[in-house]
Amino acid sequence: MPLNEIVNVLITRQTQSVSQAGFGIPMILGTSVRFSDLIKFYSDIDEVALDFQASDSEYVAAQDIFSQNISPSVIAIGRRQVNTVTLDVVSASPEADYILNINDDIITSNSQSTTTYSIVNLSADLVPNNKINVTLENPTTTPVYLTYDINFDIDFVASNSILTTINGATNLGPVIFLTNQATTIQLVANSIVANATVLSATVTGLQQIRVVFNTPFISPSTSIVNSVVTTLGVSQPTATITQFGFAYDTSMLTTMNNIATAISQMNNVDNSFVSGTDFRTLTVLGPTNTSVKVLSFVVTQGAQQATATIINPKQPVSRESIALEIVTNVNLAGTQVSATDNLNGTITLTNQLPGVPWTLQTSTSIINPNRALVVVTQVEPGRDYTISINNLDFNYKAPSNIQTSDQIAAALTDIINASLTLPVIATNLGGGIIELESSNINTFSLNVTPGILDAQIGIKTLSLIAANTVTADLNAINNANSDWYALITTSRNFATVLEIAEWVEDRIKLFGTASNNLDIINIPAGTDTTSIAAVLGQRGYARSFVMYHQDALYDYPEAAWFGAVLPLEPGSETWKFKTLNGISYSNLTTNQSFNAFGKKANTYEFVAGIGITQNGTVAEGEYIDVIRGIDWLTARIQEYVFRILVANPKVPYTDAGIATIEAEVMRVLQLGIDNDFISESPEPTTSVPRAADVPPADKAARILRNVRFQATLSGAIHAVVIRGTVSV
Repeated sequence: MPLNEIVNVLITRQTQSVSQAGFGIPMILGTSVRFSDLIKFYSDIDEVALDFQASDSEYVAAQDIFSQNISPSVIAIGRRQVNTVTLDVVSASPEADYILNINDDIITSNSQSTTTYSIVNLSADLVPNNKINVTLENPTTTPVYLTYDINFDIDFVASNSILTTINGATNLGPVIFLTNQATTIQLVANSIVANATVLSATVTGLQQIRVVFNTPFISPSTSIVNSVVTTLGVSQPTATITQFGFAYDTSMLTTMNNIATAISQMNNVDNSFVSGTDFRTLTVLGPTNTSVKVLSFVVTQGAQQATATIINPKQPVSRESIALEIVTNVNLAGTQVSATDNLNGTITLTNQLPGVPWTLQTSTSIINPNRALVVVTQVEPGRDYTISINNLDFNYKAPSNIQTSDQIAAALTDIINASLTLPVIATNLGGGIIELESSNINTFSLNVTPGILDAQIGIKTLSLIAANTVTADLNAINNANSDWYALITTSRNFATVLEIAEWVEDRIKLFGTASNNLDIINIPAGTDTTSIAAVLGQRGYARSFVMYHQDALYDYPEAAWFGAVLPLEPGSETWKFKTLNGISYSNLTTNQSFNAFGKKANTYEFVAGIGITQNGTVAEGEYIDVIRGIDWLTARIQEYVFRILVANPKVPYTDAGIATIEAEVMRVLQLGIDNDFISESPEPTTSVPRAADVPPADKAARILRNVRFQATLSGAIHAVVIRGTVSV
């Protein structure tokens, strides 16, 4: 294999040194439009954050690498060519800017709203005996719910006949005094509620009946208690009829909910609800593109009377209308990208110049959303996962046996929904994603634990579709810069992973992937023929390894593994027994571990109180450290020998010249001993031909053959068996 396929070497007349191939640089391969270069290098996670969002797969993998106790000093991120991107309008907030940066062209769309709604804020609680009148512009001044108090000045007596007139007509016949006052006034109430327009008629005192009509607005002909007339008997109580809207009922919350329920039934009202920890806020919403206004909210009687402040902010807008606005503006901007409205709040962006790089960044002016997504980006045992909504903290401490991001998302969802006063509903969407949506129209503040949770508001990238084969993308990246050794892909697609393993097999590279396919751990080796571990093993791939991990769809334990081991000198390490920061372990049975190991798959398990990687093998069964060590040894011998050829005016084809070549080989072997890759006992040996024994044809061609060495790998101890005897 030509040397320039291993390392780029630039030699000029002033240069007398040779660069060394690196075996500590990982590259994350992802589908991205964050930068236009094919490959970009980063020295820490803060640099990665300048290009990527915390929920981006590339960021998550990079975070796994940099989170280790000793991590690589530099990583690379490779970009696959992407021509199609789908965006989701997560938060639909009125009067907000939705910003797309395409190739440094800023395209801003504003979610304008032309309609309004009403928010009523009370200065104090409602109290017993309060009477509340509410009017709406619907479309003219309209009081809500008619309530009448009928007060009699004296008790009923024998022979009294009570006749009620409602809506200009008598109710169901006169009521004749029966037994006593309590019985008679209840009979009067019963006769009133029998009218079809009456919602309720309740005896609220020995001489009082409260009537509520079942239509939530005034209709002079259908919502009036005209009169209650008593005749006969030695005395006839006189009725005083008072009209108003609502009466205090049981509690502040019950009364406010009664008002909200009544308003919700009115024409041109879409919804009305009560909110706030003290239940003093009433919100009234109109249908889409319809304004609704509360004109007055007046409290009378009772020990105190709350006053109302009414504001009319902009009516909410829909995700669909915002998406349409964005699509229109992108297409008017005339960039190399066109936009398509998917009519469901999502947008598809398409590169009109296939193969030409383009970049995309999204942002909004939204500070407090009405809808957001929270993504679990890291699964870490013992960590506190906190979502703060409206300055209320909802915390879940992950147990030591935490397995998946779904467990954390489900727990946080339940904790949030257990709150009785929070105006936000949490929904577990699966895959470690929680949807937070306002249960009313109000926005909410949102903060999450950084590093392990990510809050997404405004616009979210749903999917990026690679335009080329992964082989074509890897060839382009490797041709641009091959100064990296370990390969991670953000894709878990079976065909993609298989194609990458095939590509790596022909190069001095190492590829690691992870899979949550249960066949790896539940089906024995030989029976399982379809999992990625089984297939790579069947093909005898020596440069790819598979790790089983239950959270592999959303996390990158192989990246953490690379991060923990690559800083170590090649050959000096074993890949077993490594603890991976930020990675949950797999809770496997002995049989499940045995099934994985039978297919040369690796695991991360909890053993004797600590998480450790097992067993550190590539798909064909060789240990990863051996593959990496041999790669290092091969590259170093080439580099050292080449350096002698470059650094000297000439290496003569003599025994002395041949000896200089032999000495460089031995120098590398000694480095291998120093790194504990090669055993010092038996001592490595080298052999070279004598100049006199070299065929003339090789001398004429200036080729030195039959330079050989013999060395023994030092290996590593992965298990210890101790036998002993004690006696008294």
